[in-house]
Amino acid sequence: MVTDRRRWSDEAREDLQTALVLLDAARYSASAFHSQQAAEKALKAVLYGMNKCPWGHTLISLLNEVVDNTTVDTPDTLRSSAVTLDPHYVNARYPDAHSSGTAAAHYDAATALEAYQCASRILEACEAL
Repeated sequence: MVTDRRRWSDEAREDLQTALVLLDAARYSASAFHSQQAAEKALKAVLYGMNKCPWGHTLISLLNEVVDNTTVDTPDTLRSSAVTLDPHYVNARYPDAHSSGTAAAHYDAATALEAYQCASRILEACEAL
């Protein structure tokens, strides 16, 4: 499963870089989604490295599974980062996640930047495990 960890970790870094490119291109909803994906893949990478078979897209659940299987103390900033990113899995992509308009219309630079920063924190923490 070590190779699975590396593959998922590499994909997490790729998604984080994509989020930054999209942020710079003012594609804010897509950037937020790729930030969420980066964090999800980083957490799954850690779990694959523990010979676990992670499933699902809820970051707080994945983070809790990582915490339950390690002795590492998870700072509140990681939990709040996971909570911040979780909605972007759906809200950044589907117009029916909002009462009106497109998903993209509900995103701005500040939201995408916050998502990118949250994902960066999670990736950094995962790579340190």
